[in-house]
Amino acid sequence: MLQTPKCYERRCRQFAGVAQPDGDESSEKPICRAFPNGIPAEISYGDELHLNPYKGDNGIVYEKASADHDMNAGPELKEGEEWIRAEPDEEEEDEEGEKSIEVRSAIRKAIEESRIKQYEEIAESLEGVLDDYFAGSVERIVSGLGSDWTPDPEHVEAQAAKLLDENFDADLESTKLMEAAAAPLLAAFGKAVAQQREETKNIKRTKPHRTKKTRRKPTTAEQFVGKYDLDVPELSDIVDEFHISLRMPDWMVEQAFETLDETFKRDYWREGIAPSTRRDVERTLKAAIEEGLNSRDIANRLVEQHGRRYTQARATAVARTELGSMLNSGHSAGIEELAEDTGIEIRKEWLSALGSTTRLSHAALHGTLANDDGMFDLDGVLIPYPSHPDLPAENRINCLCTVISSIL
Repeated sequence: MLQTPKCYERRCRQFAGVAQPDGDESSEKPICRAFPNGIPAEISYGDELHLNPYKGDNGIVYEKASADHDMNAGPELKEGEEWIRAEPDEEEEDEEGEKSIEVRSAIRKAIEESRIKQYEEIAESLEGVLDDYFAGSVERIVSGLGSDWTPDPEHVEAQAAKLLDENFDADLESTKLMEAAAAPLLAAFGKAVAQQREETKNIKRTKPHRTKKTRRKPTTAEQFVGKYDLDVPELSDIVDEFHISLRMPDWMVEQAFETLDETFKRDYWREGIAPSTRRDVERTLKAAIEEGLNSRDIANRLVEQHGRRYTQARATAVARTELGSMLNSGHSAGIEELAEDTGIEIRKEWLSALGSTTRLSHAALHGTLANDDGMFDLDGVLIPYPSHPDLPAENRINCLCTVISSIL
């Protein structure tokens, strides 16, 4: 053979060797119990891992051979199994192949719909939490201003700036924003892991224990909130649920915190979101002072202009920019765990919603496998999954793209 079949390298117990139908090397082809007349190139030399039914496989899929099995000695048979090279019925083979393709297409469609439903449900919940934060931020400004000051239309700029300097603490607001978002974002990671496991629950795991080691001592909830000076006691409860209910290994919990850290360390969490609230309020404040309104009417104007419609819009923008990153990080962790548990190489595959609002560059990646480093190239930016914080906001907000394992 010019090239070693991947089924041999992956130590599939079904592998039977190489046949020479015409009696010479030019006709050589790898064979196995599933494909006694020749393994399809997509499996023997391509990226198809054959963990699920495949056209003409006679109901036999990949299983890893035992450690002491000689891969050159034919298939590793279990009690009651036989190795018979029978000619397949072509008509039956075609029917089974079509059924396999239909099943795979249906599975992917169901996953796509399930992922979008999960995204919308979590986004709605996160939006509610952030809406309360933005409403509280505006309320703190209005409460701080009070009504014991006299508007000065002749010095609008200076007065508005002075009032907000005294009554708007950008650092405090940024901290409160992260406190509001931390728990639901971290929880989203766990929900994505659970969903990924559910999607692949019928794939046989060959390793009874996960052995991957964390690179360092995992971050604790206390360490994380300490890093950002947050008051979010519920993070500890979420981590306990990760360990107990979801049985996450330490490396996976560490990845959850790394993703949240990647999100919060971006400048816009400290220098973008809260300061933009100040700019919005300042514009309204200056206009009201110029109109000659008294302080009480100005307070009413601020509440009116920055009420629920304003706060909900801000909450939606933040939630739908940041949520995708946590969900896709969780899905990626689940795929990595699957590869570890099956003992074979599994790549992430980009899955786009392909709806009317899908960006062209995102749709172009639909069905693309991650490169050897586990990365995708989106508009020149290498990322491990859709909605990654390295992407600009225009490639993140409302992105419904996700990643699935290449075996589905």
